[in-house]
Amino acid sequence: MQATVLDRTVSTVPGLIDRLRAETRDLHEALERDLDWKNRMATLEGYRGLLARWWGFHAVFEPLVDARPPLPGLAGRRKLHLLERDLSRLGMFADAIRALPRIDASSLPDDSAGMTGALYVLEGSTLGGLVIARHLRAALAGTGAEDVCAYYQAYGRDRTGSMWRAFLNQLSEEVSRASHQEVVAGARQTFSTLRLWLAQDGLPVVAPPKAPGT
Repeated sequence: MQATVLDRTVSTVPGLIDRLRAETRDLHEALERDLDWKNRMATLEGYRGLLARWWGFHAVFEPLVDARPPLPGLAGRRKLHLLERDLSRLGMFADAIRALPRIDASSLPDDSAGMTGALYVLEGSTLGGLVIARHLRAALAGTGAEDVCAYYQAYGRDRTGSMWRAFLNQLSEEVSRASHQEVVAGARQTFSTLRLWLAQDGLPVVAPPKAPGT
């Protein structure tokens, strides 16, 4: 399977992107509904808690990706460092960030095609991230955290659209027809996993540790 997902000698067939959109729509909508991000981000504590959950996902997923052969569209798209920057600016020390709960790796795709589907989910979220960043700046005005949204701004307003289009082009060109089903399955698994990880009831609120001596 690892050989076929990146095999440029296998002719590709249009339709992967359309399949991804159509066959993940139900899970995408369920995640957005259950996450209820506007309410979760209505307070500084809620925002910090959600960033902490995202950190717990990326801290596991990105090393798994690094252990695989290069995946389509991955270059320049890692985001763990952006989460660490935001959490640090929100008052968390490095030791506290590293101690945050992490997702169980067994809940993530375990092959290259499935991870490519997971990247589709994560890269697609950058489009909505710009909307969330604008909302955060308004909702958190006066808290000192209105500009702490490196993760949700990701590539910035000027580059997000072009980065997304480039990613879709790479999927269309580099993923073989034989791997389409596995890519779709990986995307569906990732949406389901994120719904459980991010949108579960009682999302933990992570308070920053007190500074030494206080």
